[in-house]
Amino acid sequence: MARNILIITGSPRRNGNSDLLAKAFAEGAKEAGHKVKFFSASKDAVLPCQACDKCWKKGNACVFDDGFRKLEKLLPEADTLVFATPLYWFAFSAQLKAAIDKLYAFVNEKCPTPLKVRETFLIVSAETDEKKDFGGVQKTYKSILQYMKWKNLGELYACELGPKGSVSQEYLDVAKQAGFDLYQ
Repeated sequence: MARNILIITGSPRRNGNSDLLAKAFAEGAKEAGHKVKFFSASKDAVLPCQACDKCWKKGNACVFDDGFRKLEKLLPEADTLVFATPLYWFAFSAQLKAAIDKLYAFVNEKCPTPLKVRETFLIVSAETDEKKDFGGVQKTYKSILQYMKWKNLGELYACELGPKGSVSQEYLDVAKQAGFDLYQ
């Protein structure tokens, strides 16, 4: 059964390592017959949640007119979310975290239509060679899954990466295979 996959990227660098991994994942998912869309929390400039509690007051998930409006339109179609981020200070990038924070609008009582998302996948790229450095992002991701009652379809931690675009073909192959095998 074909799924609608929405990949939300959080890298401020276009075609950086996490973007390349996300594209490889998408390639595999498309080869498996799934529909894939992208949203860049950096390019589309999602501002931080202001905790104003005015979600849906003006007909949109957020009363502030920022990049989240574009994401808001993509979310209802998605069966699966894929988060792709560089590891910044042991966690999601600020750009991706801003988009995740605004998902609150879809779980509060004012939401007209809850998300149909039930599953997620996580892609993290990092320069570190220490597996323990992924602990912060792992814990946050697991907490999101538990809170949202989403199933974890997998996680890819690409480490020992250098500058922008230096991700190895080996990691790109792993990401592509993960996208292809997502529902196998």
